[in-house]
Amino acid sequence: MKKIAVLGAGFYNIQVYKELRNAGYYALAIDGNENAPAAPFANEFKHLNFSDPNTLLEFLTQNPVDAIMPINDWGTVSAAIVSKSLGLRGITPEAALAATDKGIMRDCWKNNGIPNPKYFVFSTLNELKEGIQNIGFPCVIKPTDSGGSGRGISVLQGIEDLEWAFDFAKPFVRNNRMICEGFVNGTELTVEAITV
Repeated sequence: MKKIAVLGAGFYNIQVYKELRNAGYYALAIDGNENAPAAPFANEFKHLNFSDPNTLLEFLTQNPVDAIMPINDWGTVSAAIVSKSLGLRGITPEAALAATDKGIMRDCWKNNGIPNPKYFVFSTLNELKEGIQNIGFPCVIKPTDSGGSGRGISVLQGIEDLEWAFDFAKPFVRNNRMICEGFVNGTELTVEAITV
């Protein structure tokens, strides 16, 4: 039976474990919450901070699996790094960073000729104040990597919004980087895709 380490065991992940087990896989749930709601639906559960690739690698070196499946942004980079280290199939760490860090993502798009709104990456309020002159208003600021779920995003209408928006985003920043980008009015779409 193939053993899959699934990174994330929140309430919304319960169906993932049901489907994996119904398909004949051994599902190892890994989550930083020792009372993870989806844990009872897995074959096995490990309380572990999977967003730290070194911790995850140490555990999976001692507990081999056939695949690592991140089911949210928190585990994407760790899964890529550890999969590469263990010789498992997976996306590259570079692809994982480009998929989860909005600054790197925008740079990839720009370098490959894909249209973008104007943007810049910053770490301090002073850098935001300096760079905002090239973007104008309205604009959006957000962490480049917040772990997902739209944490810390603000639409700024004028210069008076800079400080509160910076302070609002800061607690959700995982890598000391934020992004400011031009506001594009329209319907927001999220597209999940798997390619083989």
